[in-house]
Amino acid sequence: MNLKKLFQGLLVVLLAVTLIFSSGIGSASADDLLPEGSFPVKATNEAGVSKTNGGFGSLEYTFNPFGKWTYRSGQPELDSCGDPSWSGQDKMTYPKFTSFSLIADCGEGNVHEICGSTTIEIGANVTCKFKMNDVPGTYYDNEGTIDVGYND
Repeated sequence: MNLKKLFQGLLVVLLAVTLIFSSGIGSASADDLLPEGSFPVKATNEAGVSKTNGGFGSLEYTFNPFGKWTYRSGQPELDSCGDPSWSGQDKMTYPKFTSFSLIADCGEGNVHEICGSTTIEIGANVTCKFKMNDVPGTYYDNEGTIDVGYND
């Protein structure tokens, strides 16, 4: 009889610990990075697409962008690597990164260029904003979308 009570007590403790350290079943938000998935980044989105590592600790995610976009109708289509020959580099939102490249801004100076398959370590509960590296205030005339597949 004591063994049965001990076993039941352990089950209750395990359940409680699981609930404390998890966000609950089915509670992942649309902004959470799952073990794998994809999301679109529209070239007109100046605020960026927010994605959060909702896990317990830092995780490495590999991002694989595909698609084309342009910074204005009639201009050449670009992939996520942007245009390294652009003369207005100093006017970009992120002047230290290639003009018109796909950027993951994870806050506190933790910024990454997503050119081809790129692996980034993202801390627990850290949100990264994915957006094009364009001149601030000029995203409205962009066209296209970069789709970003990922896995951890």
